[in-house]
Amino acid sequence: MLQNDLQRQLVQMNNPAHHRPPPARGVAAENQPKFQRSFIDGDFDFLKHLTYEELHQRMATLDQEMEREIDELRQRYQAKRQPILDAMDQKRKRQQNF
Repeated sequence: MLQNDLQRQLVQMNNPAHHRPPPARGVAAENQPKFQRSFIDGDFDFLKHLTYEELHQRMATLDQEMEREIDELRQRYQAKRQPILDAMDQKRKRQQNF
């Protein structure tokens, strides 16, 4: 299992432009990438097994990964927010018709 996680991390690090859609609502934490799960679980033990080069590469791509994650969160927030705003607007319009 640890070997699979490490291989998946290496693939992700070697392909930072790879865009992964945000996980669907209700998806278990096991389906999230290890670096995201580690913050949720507080488990950073996997970092002990990385080489210096792998750690250095992770540090180099960390800002890009965080920016991408922030953008994805903004998109999900807006996607959830827009129907609520639309419903509020329609309700306001209906009340003006009375």
